[in-house]
Parts: sequence; C-alpha cells; structure tokens
Amino acid sequence: MASTQALRSLTSRDFEILDALDRSRLTAEQLLKLSETFPFPFTTERRVRERLQILCDCGRVRRSQYYATAGRGAQNYYTLTRVGYRLLYGDEATPPTKRYFGDIGVANHHHTRCLADFIVHTT
Repeated sequence: MASTQALRSLTSRDFEILDALDRSRLTAEQLLKLSETFPFPFTTERRVRERLQILCDCGRVRRSQYYATAGRGAQNYYTLTRVGYRLLYGDEATPPTKRYFGDIGVANHHHTRCLADFIVHTT
C-alpha cells in the first residue's frame, strides 16, 4: 500500500517519470537507464520499481505486461493513466485518444519495445 505522504505530493523525480512515460511506454530497466538524464537519477532498478509501485497504487501510472519478449519471461511496462496525464498537462488539457491509455496489442509488443529502447538510448 502506498504511504499517505506519497499520495499527497509528487517529487520532481515523479514528474520526470511521468514525462518519460508520456514519451513512451517503458520498463523499469529502461527507466533506470533514462534516469541518468534526471537531476537525481535512480541508483538501482529496485528503487525504480518501488517508485513505480507507489505511482501505480496512487493511480497515476498503470502496469501491463509484454508477452512477446525473449529472455527472462514477461516484463512489466508502465504507462500514464488519465490522472497522470492531467498532472502533467493540467485539467484543461485535451486528453489523447483512448488507445493512448490502453494496452499494446500483442502484435505490436516487439515494435513498441524496440521504439522505447531507441528513445531511451537517444535521450
């Protein structure tokens, strides 16, 4: 369960996470690598997962699974929820299409994962 302090306020790092998830759906591993560009980067993947869990419990981020991946089983990827989107852009912002907040189709898992890897690498 998320702590009440985490439910009340967001840190600057949380806004960095939400902004990164607005660009692409990311795994914890990708977010750890991307956090090297943050003012306060994460030191371990475990810390990334803990923070993402708190954001999921608060309803700001959503977790889903990549099924079509090779390697160590299905990994979780994270996306913004409507609440997370409103935190970034305000209540007056027009939200994107419904598909923006939905799951990725199984046929697109590999492409989405490769695209996220490219975005992380170039950032």
